[in-house]
Amino acid sequence: MIRTGLAVLTMDTEIRIVRRLLQGEITGAVPLANSAQATKRARQAEKNRQLNTSQRSNMRTSIKKVIAAIDAGDRDAAKQAYADAVPVIDRAAGKGQIHVNKAARHKSRLNQHIRGM
Repeated sequence: MIRTGLAVLTMDTEIRIVRRLLQGEITGAVPLANSAQATKRARQAEKNRQLNTSQRSNMRTSIKKVIAAIDAGDRDAAKQAYADAVPVIDRAAGKGQIHVNKAARHKSRLNQHIRGM
């Protein structure tokens, strides 16, 4: 926690302030980092957070496409969507965005639904 005047900032609040600083939403404010290294790490962390969010969203979308094809009852479309989703899920697991067991679970359950059609 950091004391700033009368307010005490929690870690969550600090992170939100750093993000807003890096995005340029707050102007004229003093960065919270005390060294060039800390400033660079904050910059890298924000860039990686945005990249991870985008890639996780892409994975979820590919899973939803498979589920939509299964719900529609179109076996060929479901197989094709599954074939497109598997590399996306594996890539997310390989980069550590999701656990490898979670990736295996998603693939297994989707494949079970397709086989049961």
